[in-house]
Amino acid sequence: MAAGARAAGADALERPIADGGEGTFDVLAPRFSASEQVPCAGPLGEPVRGRVGMLDDNHAFIESADACGIRHLQASERRPLGSSTFGVGQLLVAALKLRPRVTIGLGGSATVDLGTGAAAALGVRFIDRQGRPIAPTPRAVLQVHHVEIPDLHAQRGRVSIWCDVAAPLTGPGTSGLSFVRQKGVAAVEDDLVRAAWAHTLELFDRAGAPLDASQPGAGAAGGLGLVLNGLLDAPLLGGAEQVCRQVELDDAVRAADLVLTGEGRFDRQSLSGKAPAWVMGVAARHGVPVVVLAGAVAAGLEVEGVTLTAVSAADQPLQVQLRQTLQRVRDAAERAVAGQTLR
Repeated sequence: MAAGARAAGADALERPIADGGEGTFDVLAPRFSASEQVPCAGPLGEPVRGRVGMLDDNHAFIESADACGIRHLQASERRPLGSSTFGVGQLLVAALKLRPRVTIGLGGSATVDLGTGAAAALGVRFIDRQGRPIAPTPRAVLQVHHVEIPDLHAQRGRVSIWCDVAAPLTGPGTSGLSFVRQKGVAAVEDDLVRAAWAHTLELFDRAGAPLDASQPGAGAAGGLGLVLNGLLDAPLLGGAEQVCRQVELDDAVRAADLVLTGEGRFDRQSLSGKAPAWVMGVAARHGVPVVVLAGAVAAGLEVEGVTLTAVSAADQPLQVQLRQTLQRVRDAAERAVAGQTLR
């Protein structure tokens, strides 16, 4: 986009952003004083390596996708009803040993377990009717009779969570269920997911640790932050907003004539806390027009003050278009800037 803007004769100031999900660690990396790799479990229990970035002497950042990210699995390997966020809990435990405060970026997960796996890594025990411990996954949690919660007082108030969407777990409109299909949940499994979620909420309610499934962000990353929010008093914050503050986007937009941003597919989900939506909000406050360059734009979608531009071409195979992505984005950016009146 910057190359296209410069080709049109404009000055371009680049501000890489993210929404708290996959890629957030890389956007924040220039601000880390140090980083460490930590071995942890992937979504199916396979060994992977996560990262802990030190923002300062008091604060560390981890990205949940390092542990339970869908990027670890081929499409044929995705089994969200049998997947776990246990590795995220392992990452969190390691990060809390390195810094007093930790932020977890949520998004891009292969899981829908509400963070029960991460809770197990923190010491929460999931017990069946025979008194046997169970490793919690959405399918297995239906066999859990009660949960035993250890004293987590030392961890409470030390964790915050950046969510890649503002959706609640359940309810009308965009919710946690809106994103399960991309993780590999089949339509015939929706009722099982709902049952697992309802049972999990009941288990924690009976254990004296009620979970607020209606709050914004509760549906992010398959509900990953929900149990951590309840156990650790960890606030669910808008990831895009937090990242944009870190990269000082507001100051950059204030001085701009035009803002370019983008997403793979721009649709109504994009308006639920995703990074482009936050960028558009910042630009609106300063009266700066926005052009969104997306691989595809949902039919009939319009946003006031924003030009939505699809860089794809319906008459060409997807694989051909993917190979041309960089050039297509560059060319679209050049056309967008050339069509604007700049100071």
